[in-house]
Amino acid sequence: MFDEDEFDAREWVNAVFRETPPANVSREQGNAELDTVCDQLIKDLPSVMRSIDVVSQEVDSLRESMAIVRNDIEAVEKNTAESMSLLMQLDSVKSRLTATVDTLEQARQWEEASTSISAAQHSSDIRVVHDALVKLQQFMRALSVDDGHAEERSSLQTELRNRLESLAHRDLTTAVQAHNAAAARDLLQHFAAMERTHVALDLYKSTAQAALTRVELSPDRAAPLPDALRQYFEAVAAVLQEEEKFCARVFEPSGHHPLADVTAVFYPTMAATIRSALKSSLPQAPNLLGTVAVCIEEAEKGLLLLPTPTQAAVRTILGAFVPYQVNFAEHLYHHMKAKVEALGSVPPAPATPMLRGGADDDHQTEEEDSDMQQLAAYARELAGSWHAHCRCISSLMADDVPDMCARITGCGAADGAVSALARVCKHMCATFVSRISQLKKLALNTRVSELPWPLAEPLFAAVAHLGAFISALAQRETALRRLVLEHRGAQVAGEEDSLAFMEESDDPAHDWEKRRATDGHPSLLHDYLRDETTAQRDAAVFVRSCLKGRPLFDAARQEVSKLNDCLHACLLDLLLHTTADALTPVPTLNAWTSTQHEVQTLPFVNKIAGDLETLAENIQTLDQKEDIVTAANSCTIAPFTAVDTTENDADAEDRDEQADDNDDADAIWLRWVTRRATHEVAETVYRIKALSEPGRAILCDNISILCNAVLEIGDVDDGLTKLNEMLRTSQDEVLSEMKTLAETPLAAATYHAARLRGLVDATTTLAGVHPK
Repeated sequence: MFDEDEFDAREWVNAVFRETPPANVSREQGNAELDTVCDQLIKDLPSVMRSIDVVSQEVDSLRESMAIVRNDIEAVEKNTAESMSLLMQLDSVKSRLTATVDTLEQARQWEEASTSISAAQHSSDIRVVHDALVKLQQFMRALSVDDGHAEERSSLQTELRNRLESLAHRDLTTAVQAHNAAAARDLLQHFAAMERTHVALDLYKSTAQAALTRVELSPDRAAPLPDALRQYFEAVAAVLQEEEKFCARVFEPSGHHPLADVTAVFYPTMAATIRSALKSSLPQAPNLLGTVAVCIEEAEKGLLLLPTPTQAAVRTILGAFVPYQVNFAEHLYHHMKAKVEALGSVPPAPATPMLRGGADDDHQTEEEDSDMQQLAAYARELAGSWHAHCRCISSLMADDVPDMCARITGCGAADGAVSALARVCKHMCATFVSRISQLKKLALNTRVSELPWPLAEPLFAAVAHLGAFISALAQRETALRRLVLEHRGAQVAGEEDSLAFMEESDDPAHDWEKRRATDGHPSLLHDYLRDETTAQRDAAVFVRSCLKGRPLFDAARQEVSKLNDCLHACLLDLLLHTTADALTPVPTLNAWTSTQHEVQTLPFVNKIAGDLETLAENIQTLDQKEDIVTAANSCTIAPFTAVDTTENDADAEDRDEQADDNDDADAIWLRWVTRRATHEVAETVYRIKALSEPGRAILCDNISILCNAVLEIGDVDDGLTKLNEMLRTSQDEVLSEMKTLAETPLAAATYHAARLRGLVDATTTLAGVHPK
């Protein structure tokens, strides 16, 4: 038991104690068992001792064996260390030998390759240079020791890299120009290997930029500016579309987008090219604004052809037209002025001999007729020229002006159209006022015996043309207001002097369609008013005036009104020219101091009544009477403003009921002429110094005869009627009326009636009356 290999003393004792009987066993029994165990132990002790001796011997033998093994191990370890040292030395030698062999091999290979690598410096084959550079770089990385050629190789590497970059630059340029995507893609890899991708991108940009710049915009007779501009946009769009395809195959796979940089640089250049073409070609264009309008349309269409027409590009390119939009009013004025001047200048009045004298009556009459015929011919020429001018301006305002305003500025410069119209009307009307004044002066200084109807008739035609022009202005004003509100009405809010603009997107084509859907007009892709503060403010004010229905053409009307007043005054003076001649001798007639009352019609009454009857007959033959009425209603000077076109007396009402509408012009002018003629008669009578009683009766008879004749045609001046009444009534009534009518227009009639009847002397004055 004790010689077992796995004997455990502690386990053995425990096991013995586990076999001890419990406490209730008798002491005697325990002692007996203990004695039995001890006896057995004593018997077994010799055997145990022998086992212990055997084990001790085995332990000593094992100890000796272990000592021998330890000595063997120490010897082996010593021999192993020496072997390892030797092995390490051998390995080091081997490594050095291997390195030496490798170095010698690399040197041999370098000697063999250096010739071909050096020769590649002058090769034009990019592959040869590329392979040589790669081989050189491999040698440089592989060589671990300096063989004395490191500097040479470094210099050669630089030269080869430069050579490769030069050849790649050349070949890439060729590939880009030829749009050889495969070759360009391979070359881009060469640049990437050299860490020169940015160089390749710059090279492409400059090449593409050069291709775009080579597209020319050269208007000529074969290709006018609009056609040349369309061709220019088409050519640029074709180049950009090709470049876009090329970039998609070459650069975009590697994440580069150089075309955006190309267009960012080119679009300002493109705008400069367009500006230059406009500047050089438009001054020679027969219709500058018409050409600009077409060019803007071509530019808008052309922009939609470009592959990447961003709002920045649109703004830049259409910016070439902004000067013509901002200065639209000035350009339109010159356009309208040129159209008017193309009609020819208005000739001055002829140099007609005046105040002829010293010849017999028949010869003088012939000369008067010749002079009047010459003046009448000039009046017809003047009326024809005025008609042509009116038609020209009316046509411009109906067609060219609104069309150009809408197409060039989107009606943003409609106020400029109004100012241009006013300037043209001012120049035109001032010229005709001057010519009519010249004609009037010549006519009134030419002695005539008959009513100068041949001279008055073309002037009536001029009045009719002027009335038609006034009506046309009203129509054009309404049309322009409507057009402005269609284009710009929605952009004005409140009282702010600014416009609200449609929000821009990055897609001009979308903006175009959105604008069309909003107001029905494909206006400018970019509204120039966004960046023009002053022009925007003026446009907003004008649009607000249109919204409120305010007059737009007042400035032009003022200029036309000056001519209208001048023409009416001239015509009225011409129609009364014979009346003035007939009244010249009236203040000194012997009839006024006659001692006998004889019923007689004096020559001046017959002459005035006859001329007025002739006028009434002739005036019925006039054409365009509605236009004559329009012109008459626009007069702003006396006596025309003092005449009400509606008669109040019963007789006049009866005549109006029977008259045709076209007779209104007859009635208006006959009232004007008859009132003015009878007013001149009254003024002439005021100059009579004295009347005898028979002379007073003769004067009253003739005034009554004249008034009755005039009332068949038109109206009698209130002053002449009151004068005739005061010459017939009692002296007390006259003196009473003098006081009653003081400070009224009839005060002169009552005063002179009292003076001629001897009721007051010539030195007596009455308030509002100044004796002559």
